[in-house]
Amino acid sequence: MGIGKRTHWVGLGLAIILVGLGSAAGESATDACLKFVFNQYCLGGDINELVRQKPSFSFQQRDGERFAVVYSDGRDSIYVLSFKGQIYKVLRKYASATVLRYDEMLDLLEAKYGPAKELSRFPAYVRSDASKIGAIRRGDGRAMHAWHPAG
Repeated sequence: MGIGKRTHWVGLGLAIILVGLGSAAGESATDACLKFVFNQYCLGGDINELVRQKPSFSFQQRDGERFAVVYSDGRDSIYVLSFKGQIYKVLRKYASATVLRYDEMLDLLEAKYGPAKELSRFPAYVRSDASKIGAIRRGDGRAMHAWHPAG
């Protein structure tokens, strides 16, 4: 699938986000795993248990009831975010991203999870793929998709 067929782009960093608590947001952090992300991180799982099992994170931050840890995976980073101890978001940021990798990952995820919600944002003057790349590199634009669980 070519660039012209889709309106997304990635320049310096490719991020894949899987958000998944929906109706489970009110459940306790000890409830069963809703979905494994990247075969390691459990949406709906206990962030404190993850940190105990995998203490090799490169960064952590707490803001009230929100807590996040960042793990390194080669040159890539994996962000695990939680609220009240329950993991609600896992994000992987690819250090060296290309439009080919972006298309490959998007195709893979859409085949598995269905169509994504388009969350990309670019300034009004951005029309071409080259200007999208420039906007991303300057921090003026963002290419992003998200998948939410059905029902």
